[in-house]
Amino acid sequence: TPIDWNQVRNARYDFVFVKATEGDSREPQVKNPYLETDVANSRATGMIVGAYHFARPDYGNDPSDEARYFASVAGQYIKEGYLRPALDLECGAQRTEICTGPNLLSKEQLSQWVHEWMSTVKNETGIEPIIYVNSNYAEKYLNSSVAKYDLWIAHWTYDPSRPPDTGIWKVAKKDWAFWQYSDRGSVPGGIGGNVDLDIFNGSRSQLRDFMVKSAQAATDTKLPVVNAFDVQPRSAISGAPFTIPYTVSDSGGSGLKQLELWRSKG
Repeated sequence: TPIDWNQVRNARYDFVFVKATEGDSREPQVKNPYLETDVANSRATGMIVGAYHFARPDYGNDPSDEARYFASVAGQYIKEGYLRPALDLECGAQRTEICTGPNLLSKEQLSQWVHEWMSTVKNETGIEPIIYVNSNYAEKYLNSSVAKYDLWIAHWTYDPSRPPDTGIWKVAKKDWAFWQYSDRGSVPGGIGGNVDLDIFNGSRSQLRDFMVKSAQAATDTKLPVVNAFDVQPRSAISGAPFTIPYTVSDSGGSGLKQLELWRSKG
């Protein structure tokens, strides 16, 4: 059922995070088919909008691959006027009904996965994301290094007067920025069924501090250029050494981070 964003805004909701992607770019790709429509229609009502990525470390996915996929899809929403993007981390440390992959990570491994995803998105866009985790993950499955990131905590107390448990962020004496306090909310006439409800820890003017500023966003739009590429010798024998000399330049200003060389079968 389409969302009536005017009804959502009339219910006095000020901001929304819209799911953009899940996992990486390999098939089956998961991109929210309503992403563009929901972002455009919610913004048209005056709501403040951000995009988020659902992480799948439980699939054994590389965090940089997932981050680059997210940036390629949601990059147009990681710019001035939008909320900073978010990493939705619900899988990796334990299996739930939505986390069906075979890979379970230790606290240190999952924390490193988060750091690599965050740093890749920041390198790609110029913006450091925030992180969404539930209280269980915040308490048990991440080490203290992850508390450096701004927190969107999920703890369904169903009562905004009952504060959430924030685990390592509480230990680090760092407060939450966003809090999902209910998964059973409703917006009559706006959204059908149960709705996740969130509040921001501050005023509307302070909420704007979580929006991307023009000076923050990456301005590099030039692709790297392959100036020279060769394979020597031209005919290689299986198992024998060969050389690939190449020159690649990046004049866009972001700095070239990685090269991948691929070969066709045979």
